[in-house]
Amino acid sequence: MTKSSVFILAVIVLNTVYASEIEPTIPLKISEVKTQLINKKHLVRIIEFNTEHEPKIIIERLARPSIKVLEKLVISKVKLNNKIIDFENSAATSFESIVVEGNDIKFVVDYFYLGKGAGSVLFECKVNVNNENISEPVCSEK
Repeated sequence: MTKSSVFILAVIVLNTVYASEIEPTIPLKISEVKTQLINKKHLVRIIEFNTEHEPKIIIERLARPSIKVLEKLVISKVKLNNKIIDFENSAATSFESIVVEGNDIKFVVDYFYLGKGAGSVLFECKVNVNNENISEPVCSEK
């Protein structure tokens, strides 16, 4: 083996990144990220967090073409039947689906109350992305 091939081998070994050193581009507490155009003019990014670690959804309205966040809505609690449902104060919270329909982002939540035998509730929320802003979620039982 020549000196130059040893040098090249040493450079390759030094530049190798091992799995224990790699940090994820998207944090592990995030389950899914979707970007979608709504009503041909609103670019929206929907960030769904892992419900075991941080049960919340973030909706961002972005500017184009220089992707810049214009508005951000963090949903970690909602109003349902005049009660506040706090996703972080539950036995479990599960986001069953998140879909875009027209100007609306709809998501279904299966929420389990704290306490033995406390029960659960399944509900759907709708967030409107229109008129240059993101509305607060409007929720109803399924």
